[in-house]
Amino acid sequence: MKLAFLCLVAALGGLLFGFDTVVISGAKPFYEPAFGIDPALDSWTSGFAMSSAVVGCIVGAIGFMRLPDRFGRRAALAASALFFLAGAAGTALAGSIWSFIVYRVLGGVGIGIASNASPLYIAEVSPPEKRGALVSVNQLAIVLGIILAQFSNWVVFKTVSDVSLNWRVMFGVGAVPSIAFLVLCFAIPESPMWLASRGTAKTAACRAAAGAWKGLGGAIALGVFIAVYQQWSGINAVLYYASDILSKAGFDLDGAIVNQIGIGAANLSGTVVAIFLVDRVGRRRLLLAGAAALAVFHALLGCSYRFGFGGFWTLAALIGVVISFATTLGPVVWVVVSELFPTRVRGTAMSICIAALWIGCYSVTLSFPPISAALGAGGCFEVYAVVSLVSFFILRRFVKETGGTALA
Repeated sequence: MKLAFLCLVAALGGLLFGFDTVVISGAKPFYEPAFGIDPALDSWTSGFAMSSAVVGCIVGAIGFMRLPDRFGRRAALAASALFFLAGAAGTALAGSIWSFIVYRVLGGVGIGIASNASPLYIAEVSPPEKRGALVSVNQLAIVLGIILAQFSNWVVFKTVSDVSLNWRVMFGVGAVPSIAFLVLCFAIPESPMWLASRGTAKTAACRAAAGAWKGLGGAIALGVFIAVYQQWSGINAVLYYASDILSKAGFDLDGAIVNQIGIGAANLSGTVVAIFLVDRVGRRRLLLAGAAALAVFHALLGCSYRFGFGGFWTLAALIGVVISFATTLGPVVWVVVSELFPTRVRGTAMSICIAALWIGCYSVTLSFPPISAALGAGGCFEVYAVVSLVSFFILRRFVKETGGTALA
């Protein structure tokens, strides 16, 4: 019971990660008019406001990469909670689009820190035989945070009729779980592995720290590759641009919205399945299965556009992509990255990988429209199919099974 409580508290960072990432999508139609922004005339400001949280994620992952190793995993979780709270409250009270963007960046810093600290803490308090499933709970929390943001936005839209106020409430809702997360961070103990790594004599600790990075170049390169591939598997292009993708496949607006709910359900159900598979099947097998399945479904998705199938076939391929990701790369990448490195440098090394992940996320989100324009509606998905196919062989060559072993 105590282990479950520790993991759930840490996973609140994942829930806020998901919530803060998605809440802006429901608020966009209201905060832009409030600040006098016309996306057709001022696309750069509109785009930067939408993507500013991802900039914060990169800043959080890079700028605070030494925080978990220097001050502890619990301190990193608490810091992320403070940034989440500042971002939610500040965005809700913003008086201009530029203060809005600043506070969105602050919230993104919280995501950047939590995306490292939450799986890191869970991995270090979990027994080896359950570590994969428990770290995967963090991915489940991210998915639940996305659904919570979508549901919360809908409730606010239905209950707050003042369009100059409703978007502020949408962002302000995030302050409630942020406060709960901050309070609960002081109710959990520090990671025993981190405490043990700090308990040696000062001279021994200095000597160990100096040599702790020796021989880790390959592990860091592999962790960075896996993290970037998780994003270049194309999942965020599918999730962020789902309405555009479905519209081009022939669905009307109502059909696109309804089918996005189905895509969200596929994401949630696949993540739940992964929790039961990751320790039984193994990390390596799931990564390979995911890369192979994503190559197939992205190829089918590209063909559905290239040969004009559209409709049902496009939707089926989209759901195939989402389920393939949710049962494999979605949770497993966080698990593997948390297991690659020794305790003394795990926080910093993971931060490097997570920073690469967020840079990958930003590049995929930014590149989808121009690649689609250059290669046609299905061109991006054919690119993602090739990326997954190449990644399959790289993963098969370099990834070794990390499950069931004690952390170093």
